[in-house]
Amino acid sequence: MVKNVTVSSRPWQFEGPPLVLVEHDDPEAGQALARALRLEGYDVALCRGPEALADPATGLSPRRRGLAFHGVFSSVDPVCPVREGDSCLAVERADVVVSALGREGTDALRQRYPETPLVVVQADAASEQVLREVRRALAA
Repeated sequence: MVKNVTVSSRPWQFEGPPLVLVEHDDPEAGQALARALRLEGYDVALCRGPEALADPATGLSPRRRGLAFHGVFSSVDPVCPVREGDSCLAVERADVVVSALGREGTDALRQRYPETPLVVVQADAASEQVLREVRRALAA
């Protein structure tokens, strides 16, 4: 007997804590949010965004360095794949995305990944506020 089933295009979800992708163009603020989320038990990946300035340590823009994702570098394409309408490994693996990159970035994320919870925050958002919003997004 043949049975029709629907297969989700989302990657297989592994056991473990939820993965939060933090998109922030300020390295210190992004790291502070990542630290607060890790202390709460979340896995965290960071993206400095397509418009971030060059890293003073390397002289390379984050577009050229790629996105550090659990010790593995994803594409080093000089253009943000989501803004170009393409897929992004980091977003696809994330359980929730926290973005402080502004409307252009969030509009592209919502269009490409409508089912991925998105928490939009101001660049200077307090960690406690972000944690509340992440918990709310994951509970929905």
